[in-house]
Amino acid sequence: MLPVEPPTQKLAFPKVPTRQWLKSRWSLDRYILEFAFGEIYSRPGLDAKTRQLVTITALTTLGNAQPQLKAHIQGALNVGCTRTEVVEVILQLVVYAGFPAALNAMLIAKQVFAERDEEGLS
Repeated sequence: MLPVEPPTQKLAFPKVPTRQWLKSRWSLDRYILEFAFGEIYSRPGLDAKTRQLVTITALTTLGNAQPQLKAHIQGALNVGCTRTEVVEVILQLVVYAGFPAALNAMLIAKQVFAERDEEGLS
């Protein structure tokens, strides 16, 4: 088990403390935290912005992971991606994932942007 919050998890998702994840009665949270953030996201070679944009690409393409897509769009903005970058990544996916997947992702992005506007975040 990780003794501290992985830096990439804390940076991308500051509102979700590690302790909150680990107190869950399910071990899935622990696996996500330890593997995804502890092993994969913290690897050298890609910066946090690129990792979030790649994750948005994968989740949009899957087409069935809307809550995770919303979280990672928020995470991308938290680590310094611009709204334009998020929108352009989703638009690029029209060619590869299809219009329905890109349209659904764009609606989620629009929702995230509106929520952040209400909170006074960029």
